[in-house]
Amino acid sequence: MYRDQLAFADKELRRGVFLQALDESAHAKAHDIQLQTYYPALFGEHCFVMVLFQARPRPDAGEAPLPVETIADRLEAGLRREGAEASVFHVSRAEFIAVVGLSKPEERARLIKRLRGCIAVAEKEALLGYDLWACVSEAYAAEIKNANRGYRDVMNGMLYRGVGDAASVLDVEEIEYVWNVYFPFEKLEKLSNYLLNGKLQESVQIIRETMGENAARNVHRHQLVHIAKSMLFYMLRYAGGSADMREELYAIETDFCRRAEQTFDYRELEEALVAVAGRLSAYGRAEPKNKLNSAFISQYIELHYMENLYLDQIAAVMETTPKYFSNYFKKTFGVNYVEYLNKVRLSHARDLLRSTSLSIAEIGEKTGYLNASTFTTTFKKYMGVSPSDYRKQNDQQIV
Repeated sequence: MYRDQLAFADKELRRGVFLQALDESAHAKAHDIQLQTYYPALFGEHCFVMVLFQARPRPDAGEAPLPVETIADRLEAGLRREGAEASVFHVSRAEFIAVVGLSKPEERARLIKRLRGCIAVAEKEALLGYDLWACVSEAYAAEIKNANRGYRDVMNGMLYRGVGDAASVLDVEEIEYVWNVYFPFEKLEKLSNYLLNGKLQESVQIIRETMGENAARNVHRHQLVHIAKSMLFYMLRYAGGSADMREELYAIETDFCRRAEQTFDYRELEEALVAVAGRLSAYGRAEPKNKLNSAFISQYIELHYMENLYLDQIAAVMETTPKYFSNYFKKTFGVNYVEYLNKVRLSHARDLLRSTSLSIAEIGEKTGYLNASTFTTTFKKYMGVSPSDYRKQNDQQIV
């Protein structure tokens, strides 16, 4: 028992020293002495690569997750069975780092093949009930100063993993960088309004189309997380109400952001967004106690934008004065009332220009403008082109 305790303490000390070696901060001389003590155990060959493992328990596994020390030991044992001498350390959450020694850089390609076999066996035996994934750094000379370079390689590999890539092992030298993300601003502008009006089906359709299109483009994981968070903020932007509601929205946001950082399948992110939409849609259907709140105002404008919504008229609906309503609106929405109303109207006008053959005058009338001239002038002011030119451009894009 005493020997086991000493072995455990020694391994934890090695882990602490190793994790400190990964960062770029300055350390005391005592740390350098410890590094020299453990150097032969970490770098037993002329070269090394770092391997980042992710070991995530499957939701349907039905068993309690293994201790992280057990997972690290089993990964290390699996690598040794494949002929790869390695030290494996738990880094954070489901992430483990292995330092694998190589006698020469050319052995790296063979190691990657071994890793695929190691993962396949582990998922069926030692780590049954876990999904495993690995990322391999470039090969470096066995020097402490290169530890941080290898670590940056594998962390960047995790960020730049393609969301449609199903391979169990990612080689950082083969990453294809892409920036063709799909972010439909016009649709996302509608997302919050749909939710405020209780239109859950339309909201879910926007979420699934946006996430699905990005998955088809095989964007990088960090890009998809950014898109998902942006969609969340669009959904939350006008949902604030009472203090209790704000606390619940805060809980929704923090829970989603935590899940987004720990999720690596775009479908899980998509379902998490759909779940948030369902909760916010219920708020949109609820009758507000006080009309002068962002959710009710946005909902009312969305339902009545095609009418002559003058400032004094909507202020009367909200049971307040035009001056107070104007100040409240600017403070809450960040723009003045007329500008917001025009953006809502023009959002619907763009849809009609793209999807119908109605005349410019008819579209202007349907979206709340008294005449075609006013509609054309307002559209060009905000969109930079006339309604007819916008329709022509859209027709060209469709073709």
